[in-house]
Amino acid sequence: MGVVIDSPGHVVFRDLPAPPAQLEKGYYLVEMAAAPINPSDLMYIEGRYPASAPTAPGKLRVGGFEGTGIVRAAGGGDAKHSMVNHPVALWIPEGGTWAHQVVVPAHLVMELPKGVSLGLGSPWVNPLTALALVQKAQNHHDPMTGKSLKPVAVALTAAASSLGRMIIRLAAEKKSNLVVLGIVRKAEQCDQLRSLGCEHCFTTTDPAFDDQFREAAAHLNCTLCYDCVGGSLPGRILRLMPPGSTVVVYGSLDPQPTLDGLSPMDLLIHGKRIEGFHLHMFLEAIGKKDTAKLMTTARDKWAGPLATSINKRLPMDQVSNALEEYRRNMSAGKVLLTGPAMPPEELRQPPSAEAPAAQSTAPTQAHTSQPGSSS
Repeated sequence: MGVVIDSPGHVVFRDLPAPPAQLEKGYYLVEMAAAPINPSDLMYIEGRYPASAPTAPGKLRVGGFEGTGIVRAAGGGDAKHSMVNHPVALWIPEGGTWAHQVVVPAHLVMELPKGVSLGLGSPWVNPLTALALVQKAQNHHDPMTGKSLKPVAVALTAAASSLGRMIIRLAAEKKSNLVVLGIVRKAEQCDQLRSLGCEHCFTTTDPAFDDQFREAAAHLNCTLCYDCVGGSLPGRILRLMPPGSTVVVYGSLDPQPTLDGLSPMDLLIHGKRIEGFHLHMFLEAIGKKDTAKLMTTARDKWAGPLATSINKRLPMDQVSNALEEYRRNMSAGKVLLTGPAMPPEELRQPPSAEAPAAQSTAPTQAHTSQPGSSS
């Protein structure tokens, strides 16, 4: 069973083909416990977000790019048999985690850290992205002189988002060498971010925003911005930043399909740039060895600066209600779709409570399926 995108903007919970009886070498069979709903999932459902690999003709488009579960079988090789019945986090770049069972390559699977529950461990693309963007910022140099910056000032749009808060908490750590200029829509969000250590926060709806941000960016020599909004915001921010600045777009919350407000003179005369960042492409570029290092760092910080707030959990057969809940209040925390491997004792915990770490388990009974369908 799983959540299938049968037309743009519409999903259905239905039967899926059974996994192969014999796994290929290097693959795991994972029974899913939890998979979050992310902005990229909404865009994927609406047909605005391409998966990393095109869906083969006749193949069902299953939602979800990340999640957690219990390994039920291993194909050998990199997929070690010792991992069977162990809790793991996983990522499927082409989509497919909104299902009761998934087959996934071993290099996209990571054993859950001790002390991290299956629910809280399910959103892990954000932690990896936050770490990658922080490392990228730490290697940023003055674009005019080429010299190292101490500290590196980085602007961050949608700074109150789950990923934005992760970056702010990482920047607040000792020896991070980072100062974050948070950009949000509501004044009360600045109060929340200051409590996390973000001293510089700006509200785009404030009439004085342009002057205040331009002055701060010049004073702190802020020549790097991470944007996940898109639309007209990246161009607006880039215009306010010093010569040589770069805006890195890593998301597109604005439904507008294009970036507006970019000044050709900023690019031609002032040496400003705009570029993109996609986690899957980044991990492919750095290779499996460095990807493993990044995952290890994420695992060590999962219950600290990379912790994720969970708002609600709903079973996969209630996907329509879950999507509606997430759209209604995205800043309240993640909404999780739960699968058959989610332990009943964790479901009794409040969503954001740090439940006991998942332990090796025996196969579990699947959730009751919709009338007229079978698991």
